[in-house]
Amino acid sequence: MYTDANFCDIVFRLTIFSLLVYKLWQLSNKYLIPFLKEQMQLEKNKQMELLEKEKLLISTRHRIENQIYSQKKMFVLLEKNVQIWHRALQDERAKQLKENKDIVNQIHEKRLQQRKNLTLKHEVQESVDRIFQHAEIKLDEMYEGLVGEQYLKQIVKSFPIKSR
Repeated sequence: MYTDANFCDIVFRLTIFSLLVYKLWQLSNKYLIPFLKEQMQLEKNKQMELLEKEKLLISTRHRIENQIYSQKKMFVLLEKNVQIWHRALQDERAKQLKENKDIVNQIHEKRLQQRKNLTLKHEVQESVDRIFQHAEIKLDEMYEGLVGEQYLKQIVKSFPIKSR
């Protein structure tokens, strides 16, 4: 009988154990597996979000790198344009200074020429005045008196008389 009791006890314990396993299996199917599936789905969603964020960050980084490259190119271009403009401005200033110096030199030369002409005019005027004074003295000496009076009458008679 001891064996019967043992056998029944073992069968009973196996039945209880199988019922326990069955109930655990049911509970795991009802609660644990859906929970684990939900956790896996959440992890997949987080992973997908992280992948999307990574793609967004990568595209943003590429866009920023492209903008930086474009800005560097624009900066170089603007710098070249500023240098060209600066050179042109310096050339224009140098040209203007040269033109101003040329104008000043021309004015200076004209002033020198005017001074020479004025000095020459004064010398000529003085010479003409002396010549006139000398001629007047000579004429006075020559035509003073009877000889001058006769010569004057002769000149007047030589003019043709027009009838009125």
